[in-house]
Amino acid sequence: MSNLLPMFPLQIVVFPDEIVHLHIFEPRYRQLILECDASGMTFGIPPFLDGNLMEIGTEIRLLSIDKTHEDGKMDIRVQGVGLFRKITFEDQAPGKLYGIGQVERIDPSKEKEDFLINSKIMDLVSELFRVAHVEKEIPEDPHQFNTYLLSHHIGMTTDQEYELLALTEPDARQAYLVDYLEKVLPIARQMEQMRNRAKMNGHFRMIIPPQI
Repeated sequence: MSNLLPMFPLQIVVFPDEIVHLHIFEPRYRQLILECDASGMTFGIPPFLDGNLMEIGTEIRLLSIDKTHEDGKMDIRVQGVGLFRKITFEDQAPGKLYGIGQVERIDPSKEKEDFLINSKIMDLVSELFRVAHVEKEIPEDPHQFNTYLLSHHIGMTTDQEYELLALTEPDARQAYLVDYLEKVLPIARQMEQMRNRAKMNGHFRMIIPPQI
């Protein structure tokens, strides 16, 4: 099914269900947000990466306009509600300042993630957070965990976050995260060892000489 969706390209990746705070200052997007507030319509955030408008984006719902400044700029809260594949894009919708695109909606929630694999991912993330001294809560129940939940907090680049976003099959997303975490964890452990050794600089240490 394809539909027209107002577009708000940004140099970020927004995952489904994620809540994001945005500062709106351009007149075209102030117009868009005011129309969303008045009508309840959604809009799309296709990531703009390396000078390119990416094919997969996130459909966004406005939650609230938290503050409107004297000059018309706004601080808002939005939430990702789904994914779409961009088919066409126009810089300006008819009679509007903002862009518009024809999209095909993707529902990543139709398939459930394997909770056993999510349990493994949770263990890997927990170890990474421990080694990297990241204070972020992890759900205790793997049934309550999904591959989007902590992906902004495990050190991925924006390009890697987009690669994850573009994987619409749950098993592919899980495999991507497991592979990433198993590669980054040894590096994190090595950095932690270096930090621990650096803490010993300038202190007396008891060193037992070898028997020669």
